[in-house]
Amino acid sequence: MSAPCCAGQFPFYEQMCKGIQAGEMCEKLVGYSAVYKVCFGMACFFFFFCLFTIKINNSKSCRAYVHNGFWFLKLLLLAAMCSGAFFIPDQDTFLNGTFFSFCCAALFCTALRVVINPESLLSVNTAVFLQVDPV
Repeated sequence: MSAPCCAGQFPFYEQMCKGIQAGEMCEKLVGYSAVYKVCFGMACFFFFFCLFTIKINNSKSCRAYVHNGFWFLKLLLLAAMCSGAFFIPDQDTFLNGTFFSFCCAALFCTALRVVINPESLLSVNTAVFLQVDPV
């Protein structure tokens, strides 16, 4: 994957890609692998804040002030985590992890369906086993 649109417009494009060690034509910075890396950085950021805000009882605690304020620092941390994912040396980690992610998402959707409507699990099973032959 390369970015041919940018290669023709910038005379120093190839030297910049080699300088930041992003490949011959910056193939590590474009494509679906780059999207996975940005999403990984965002997932880590929001998971950190999910753990950080557990058991906040009122809006006057120290952690509540961090959650409600400090927007510049939080956006700076989010940008650092998203860009930091590009420095993970093994690019295939994100590509091999997609199968695991899809399986976990399917299990989560199934569990959510059962939690929201527990009768849906029973209705699927009874519909399969209680089929009546036409007379």
